[in-house]
Amino acid sequence: MSDERLCIMCQKPMDRISGIYCKECLKIHNDETRELKRKYREQGLCPNCGKKPMSGHVRCKRCQEVLDRAVRIYQNGFDPIELELDLKKLKKALENENKKC
Repeated sequence: MSDERLCIMCQKPMDRISGIYCKECLKIHNDETRELKRKYREQGLCPNCGKKPMSGHVRCKRCQEVLDRAVRIYQNGFDPIELELDLKKLKKALENENKKC
């Protein structure tokens, strides 16, 4: 078995050290992602996941919580206890969201 890694999109040998896409496919993937997020924004949906945003916000509740958590970690530094509590809170919110569907 070869140790050569392949791009998951085109199956060609990787021309990058890390990641799952080759340079060419990465550009295609990024362009498609940008276009999808632009369409979501134009339709008034959460640009990350395409769900209905919270009233008065750009993002849905879950994506806003994830962003808020990332900003807190960036501003205050990494706190493993707070991170664990945040993850439990996010899991609970996800479970509640899935029950509604």
